[in-house]
Amino acid sequence: MRKNLSPLIFAIALLLCASFAHGQGVRWDLGAPGSAGVTSVGSGGVGGLSPLFVQPGATLAFCSYPANAVPCTNYVQTYTSLALSATCPTSTQVVLQGSNSCQSAGDNFGDMGVYLASGGTYAYTLTVNGVSSGPYTAIVPGGAVSVSSSAALQALLNATCNGTVPGIVQLAPSSSVVPVTASITAISNCTIKGPGKWLLTLQATSGLAANPLVISGVTNFRVEGLTIDDQRSANLPLGNIVITGSSSNITLHDVGSINGGNCVVIGGGSATLSNITVEDGYFNYCGVSITTGGGAFGIGDLEPSEGGSVLNHIYIRRNLISGNASGIGTLTETGTTITDLEIEDNQITSNSNDGIGIYSESANSGSIVSPMIQRNRVWCNGWPANGTGFPSVCTAGPFQTGATPSPTNGVGIDLTGYLLRPLIANNDVEYNYWDGIDNEPGNSEFTVVSTSGTAISWVSGNYFGYPYWKAGQAVDISNVLYKLASCSSQTSCTLQTSAGTHATANMTAAIYDSATETGNVSCYNGAGNPSGLNGSGFSDISFGSTYSGNIACYNNGQGFFDQVAVLATHNGDSASNNATGGDYNSGFICQGCSYENYIGVQANDSRAGGSQTQTIGVNILANSQNVYVDSPNLFRTETTGVSDSGYLTQVTWPTAGPATYSSNACNAGNPSGSGVAGTYESGTGGTCTVVISTGMTAKTGYACWAYDATTPTDLQNASTFTQTTFTVTGTTALNDFIVFGCQPF
Repeated sequence: MRKNLSPLIFAIALLLCASFAHGQGVRWDLGAPGSAGVTSVGSGGVGGLSPLFVQPGATLAFCSYPANAVPCTNYVQTYTSLALSATCPTSTQVVLQGSNSCQSAGDNFGDMGVYLASGGTYAYTLTVNGVSSGPYTAIVPGGAVSVSSSAALQALLNATCNGTVPGIVQLAPSSSVVPVTASITAISNCTIKGPGKWLLTLQATSGLAANPLVISGVTNFRVEGLTIDDQRSANLPLGNIVITGSSSNITLHDVGSINGGNCVVIGGGSATLSNITVEDGYFNYCGVSITTGGGAFGIGDLEPSEGGSVLNHIYIRRNLISGNASGIGTLTETGTTITDLEIEDNQITSNSNDGIGIYSESANSGSIVSPMIQRNRVWCNGWPANGTGFPSVCTAGPFQTGATPSPTNGVGIDLTGYLLRPLIANNDVEYNYWDGIDNEPGNSEFTVVSTSGTAISWVSGNYFGYPYWKAGQAVDISNVLYKLASCSSQTSCTLQTSAGTHATANMTAAIYDSATETGNVSCYNGAGNPSGLNGSGFSDISFGSTYSGNIACYNNGQGFFDQVAVLATHNGDSASNNATGGDYNSGFICQGCSYENYIGVQANDSRAGGSQTQTIGVNILANSQNVYVDSPNLFRTETTGVSDSGYLTQVTWPTAGPATYSSNACNAGNPSGSGVAGTYESGTGGTCTVVISTGMTAKTGYACWAYDATTPTDLQNASTFTQTTFTVTGTTALNDFIVFGCQPF
């Protein structure tokens, strides 16, 4: 019979307490004075109960969650002590404080308790004079349990966590490793809590052909305070820890992962992963050597399978990532997207390839939207042949060895492929083998074309930047610069001069990403690199990026190297003592750039006379157009402040006023920003044409771009201008959010 106990038995709520076990087991008490609190909820799992006082002689049934009846009969095993050396019968589960005897009911004061193998979520009922109440839910903090194998840990997980309500498995320290003979499989709503990553190691047995920990299709799973060691098994599985499937709310905290294929893999499935956090961990010696390809990561392989999978809200914070093939890496494939990727406050060093590599193969294969890379220290990544020139301040990792150099890798922070609005801020990047920070969405690795005279056609990789590519903009085809005459689609453009005939050729051209790089320090990069062209502080092959307050110093290459970049702005950047490799001898280089701006930048070489290598402040090379310099501090100790071959216009223009519409055929509204950079909302579905007054007068006109942030496939054209206006036109849906930007010239 199920009834509520009378007020004579209980006063309005429960006083539930638990004492913590520091041995193998854990104790839970009902009404034990002075013991620690335990979360308890009422019948049906809804609402906590207030303190109550138990009538003497109440009988306890302590069961698995959920209870199967009232009184419940799906009993859990209880014990006579924390040592778990003797069990209690299910009919007499109670052991009073200070006793080792099993009994069915509480004492004359209403006190009762049980010894359990581990913490978790349980159900219990109480019976007095034949009247039963409940079921109630008890969430019991876990006592530390020693496990001797992965099978024992899996059994403990299965017993503690049923996948529906929270459970905690607390593991004790161990002076010896716990062997892993098969994959440990995660369960939803469960926590594995170890004593600390240096105090407990789960180690794969030799030749294990499985991933030691697999987190697939679960939610609310947390691991903390342990290390997983794959022992570099002969077949090196995909990863030590693999997070895949439709998983969400996954946290790795204070976790070590060493000696594996990838230390941590996030992705690999065709579904959506979200809210994945990797923090305060240690990731070392994962991947393969440079001579065998140099693949895999400390944290990464964020590579969802083809077919529309998505990764959302990925947080990688405060980790030490060292001695791997690569540090942190992402790669998207066809139809995939990664959004809200945050890489912050990590220390990344002594990896044989890139420290941080954010790769998206092309706009048509997938995109990485608004990644944020902030406050990381990235140093000593990459490897010169035989270690020649490897900095003495660096400690070589296990893959930094031998005669094979890092192949165009060893960049501190490397952004390559199709990215949108990345933020790279306040990072310290030093002593890497290649460049310090690369923002190269237009890298030739991702675009292949065919040519016939002046006609170029897309073959694979990044689509052409129609309609935002500009006449006169430079592109690099097979290492030769050409200028665009026009483009008619995302797959067809015309050059001003013939490129000959190529069935296939790699092309480098500015791809829109609108990156923001601010407050970064990038110094001493290109260490050991044999080419003076390599090892710049910053390298840019992009459209619409902004640099501000960055410092480049003592790099083997240039301080800032912009190649075929369009509408890039440098505001307050500083380049000093660069070009130590002897090529170009410049603080800033503009090679084939269009509508480039250098505002308030500084450049100098403070080394003693005769040892200066950075002898040019801003070096504007052939095939550039409409480059603007307004930077009086260029003229310091260089031989030449600005080197120009007729591509420079030095101007200072007035500040733009707020945007106003001199013509507004589609009822655009909610303007923000200024007349040369801002947003508005479309007031119609269909073709939306807006003529924007900039609030200023340009010398000639404006080079502008615009895109539909709500519906990116709806292309916007901003090619028509006067000295005071420009026009944006394109297909929109009602209330689409349009972003625009212009550079006066």
